[in-house]
Amino acid sequence: MQENFRDMESRPAAQFFSFSIPAILGMLLTSGIVIVDGLFIGKIIGKLGLVSVNLTLPVLYLFLGTAIMIGVGGSVKAGHALGAGREALANRYFSLTIVLAVIIIFYGVPRCYGLQNFPKSGKRPAKFFLTGHLK
Repeated sequence: MQENFRDMESRPAAQFFSFSIPAILGMLLTSGIVIVDGLFIGKIIGKLGLVSVNLTLPVLYLFLGTAIMIGVGGSVKAGHALGAGREALANRYFSLTIVLAVIIIFYGVPRCYGLQNFPKSGKRPAKFFLTGHLK
């Protein structure tokens, strides 16, 4: 264990890049998926489908960011408790993280489902937002 700490202290730049390069590659692959989806949807469905996907991506990233925030935050707190030898507290942090995630899912998903019926004019949401912009 002490060797790992000495290695981290002697080469901080190497340690930094060993953690950051996989994260950067993951973000590039995620962006690549969005680009490929855009190509297929734009070619097959057309402009309205492409606009619909681009309007929903911020909502997707909001959910993704919230999930990562809850998961990482809970695992850090549980890891600190485990490192201090307080296993019961670590179990409690884990349980609270799961409960928080379930509460957010059951609270957030019905709210987003309700957006499908917006607006009451009978138009689909993408057409409502783009009325007059696509001819």
